Parts: sequence; C-alpha cells; structure tokens
Amino acid sequence: MNIDEKDFEKWKLGMIGEGKFRNDLISNRINFMQIDALYESEGNWYSVEIKTQEMFKSPPFDGHGLPRWQIDARLKLYNDKGIIPIFVVYDLKENIRYNQSLLFLESKKDYYQTKGKSPRVIYKLSHFKKTIIDN
Repeated sequence: MNIDEKDFEKWKLGMIGEGKFRNDLISNRINFMQIDALYESEGNWYSVEIKTQEMFKSPPFDGHGLPRWQIDARLKLYNDKGIIPIFVVYDLKENIRYNQSLLFLESKKDYYQTKGKSPRVIYKLSHFKKTIIDN
C-alpha cells in the first residue's frame, strides 16, 4: 500500500481522534480493545489481531505470540458474543503470513509464556496456517 503525504495527514488526524476517544475510555475506567479487523464470512463474525514482528526463536520452540491480556479480551468477546478471534502475523524476516484461530491455538495448550517487561504467549509455528506473501 502506498500512502502519499496527503493520505498520511488524514491518517494522523484520524489517529488523534481515536486516541482522544481511547483516553476518555481509560479515564472513565471502561475496558476496551482495539480490533485490527472485523469481518463476516458465511454467517460467522471474526475479530482479527494483526502483528508484524520477528519470530520468537527457541528454546523452547520457534513461534509467534502476543500479550496474554489481548488473548483474554478476544476470548471474552468470543464467549460473550460468539465473535471468533483470529491471530495473524506478518513475519518481518520471512515472506510468510501466519494465521490461526486463537480458539485453536489455546486448545492446544502447547504455548510458552515469556517473562520480562513485555511478556507474551508464544504459540508454536506448527500450529499456524502459513501463506507465502509477495512484497
């Protein structure tokens, strides 16, 4: 996607408005999540969390992940409203898009919780569907 300077300015204005709204939610202590994409297919609704990141390398295994709170928020949305959570990753070093339902990934109970300042739940690469992408 090519973004010219005029489009970038519109994007920045939109981000300012979104930021103000999120700050209002935070100041009023209202829980929220930012969904990267929401779509309907064959009668089912899907919420998508999209990451563009480098792969987590073993040990214990190679994989991709996201913070536990993002997973839990999407699982709550699914349990409350039936909106199926999808996790999509564009790998920064490979021309591969990884994707899978968080319901499937969580059901495997085969993930790794990192430690530190920004802990993440890492899912095995073998549990993802893989698509080679063009640049």
